[in-house]
Amino acid sequence: NLGKLSCFGALYLLISVFSCERKSALQKEIQAVPMEIKVERFDQAFMKIKAEHLPYLKMPYPFLFPKQTPDSVFLKRTQDPIQKLIQASVDSVFVNFESTELDLRSLYKHIKYYNPSLKKPRLITVFSDVDYRNKVIVTDTIVLIGIDNYLGTEHVFYRSFYQHIRKNLKKNQIVVDLADKYASKMINQPVREIFLDELIYQGKKIYLKDLWLPKSEEHSKIGYTADELNWAEDNEFYIWQYFIENELLYENN
Repeated sequence: NLGKLSCFGALYLLISVFSCERKSALQKEIQAVPMEIKVERFDQAFMKIKAEHLPYLKMPYPFLFPKQTPDSVFLKRTQDPIQKLIQASVDSVFVNFESTELDLRSLYKHIKYYNPSLKKPRLITVFSDVDYRNKVIVTDTIVLIGIDNYLGTEHVFYRSFYQHIRKNLKKNQIVVDLADKYASKMINQPVREIFLDELIYQGKKIYLKDLWLPKSEEHSKIGYTADELNWAEDNEFYIWQYFIENELLYENN
């Protein structure tokens, strides 16, 4: 029996080593994908703008300057005390944007590897007046990141928010939110009529985020804290029992 256990142990070790080598080789292949990402810090450029330079800033960002809005409104915004407070907070949290940029570059390399048709978008940081419902906006060519939504769960700007919203307003959630948006765009499941449809849809998104964000923590990929994920795993049987006994899987309410 000891001999059999020893053989099984050796086999398990061999499989584990082989699996690790395959994952390592895959990651090297993905990192070799040509996808250089540079984030445009529009938030910083806008807050520093002077009246004589505003026309030059508007040229590369016409979609951020509605034609019906006079320049005086934009210039007044740069002097607004609340906007300056937002700027100071953003600058204090994102002293060095390099680590965030590296995470975003890795994300896009992974998406490109699994979806070769992906075109490199422009990534632009903006102030959104803490619009947590639209933290990131993704189109085929432009991605807007409301950077004032990622200042940390305990930031004074977020004190009036519910805990389940506040807990994800942190720096390392930018890449997760972007991955979630891309997953939503790529999954062909626009109509979700019952609870089971929603479970399957969310499961597909998590599957894609697992592929695209191999280094991200499991709980952050679904917007949980570590304690919440541990609780869900410990109580998985009872959660499913509740769904089934109350006939919730096919509920459309």
